Amino acid sequence: FLALGSLTTAECSSAFQVKYTINGVPTDADGQLLTEAQTASKPQVSFPAASSSDDIYTIIMYDPDAPSPQNPTCKNWLHWTYVNGKGAHLSGGTDAVPYEGPSPPIGTHNYHVSVFLQSFDGLSPAIPKSRCKFDVDQFAADNGLTLKADVAFKVAAA
Repeated sequence: FLALGSLTTAECSSAFQVKYTINGVPTDADGQLLTEAQTASKPQVSFPAASSSDDIYTIIMYDPDAPSPQNPTCKNWLHWTYVNGKGAHLSGGTDAVPYEGPSPPIGTHNYHVSVFLQSFDGLSPAIPKSRCKFDVDQFAADNGLTLKADVAFKVAAA
C-alpha cells in the first residue's frame, strides 16, 4: 500500500489541491464527503508546492475500498492516471488512463489522488490490463516516481 506515512499533514493537503466544480464553484475535495454526481467530471488539480516550473509530475487517483470497504477484492481500483504535468499548474500533461468518476457499489469509499515527481519528462507508461488491484507502489517504482503529496476524500454509494 502506498507509503503515505512519510508525508506531513501540510504535504497531504495544502501543498496539493484537488477541486471539483460543485454548483459552479471549485470546491476543495480534501477530507470531504462528496457524491457521485459531484465527482463525475475530472477534478482541477494544482501543486503550489512544486519546487520548480520545470518539474514534471504524475497524478494517480485510486479507490482502496473497491468493491466494498469490508471486502476490498479490487483494492486500489484505478480511476485516473495523468502524466507529464509541468510545474504548479500541472499543465501540458496527458491522461494515460482516462478519468473514471467514483461509483461505489456499496458503502462509503475512500479515494486518494496522489501527485508524484517524475524522474524524467516524456513518461509513457504501460496501460494496465485492468483497473482492479492496481499496484500503485509498483507503478511508481517501475516509472521512477516519487510520492510528493496526497489528497483523500470519501464518496458514499448512491
